[in-house]
Amino acid sequence: MTAAYELAGYAVATLALHRNMPNEVVLKEDSEYDVGRCTLSELDTIWAVGNMAGERGRHNGCSGEQGLIVINVTIENSVADGIELQGAEVILHENWDAVVRIAQLLIEKGILSRSELEDEVFGPRE
Repeated sequence: MTAAYELAGYAVATLALHRNMPNEVVLKEDSEYDVGRCTLSELDTIWAVGNMAGERGRHNGCSGEQGLIVINVTIENSVADGIELQGAEVILHENWDAVVRIAQLLIEKGILSRSELEDEVFGPRE
């Protein structure tokens, strides 16, 4: 399902930008993704990674529409301490395996907690 890849892309980009994850990500017909607080640039990056992940999933044989997920966000005015943001293509390329794992888990389970998402991106905590 393309939407699973799109949601997985949003989650991976959020973690790559060191922003807070929602408590859970739910794959359903009218999915929403709550980014919380971020800058406009970070939102653009998160959206782009999700969009590219959905498109790449479709090229790999996934079915379904993309772009139907509502993104909730509160925009911050400044970037914290001059942290340079990675481009969306770099984030997707470096984290594609995590996107695939998260998308597959969303398709299987329909819901993932923040800790499950973090474990898939960063590895299990000890």
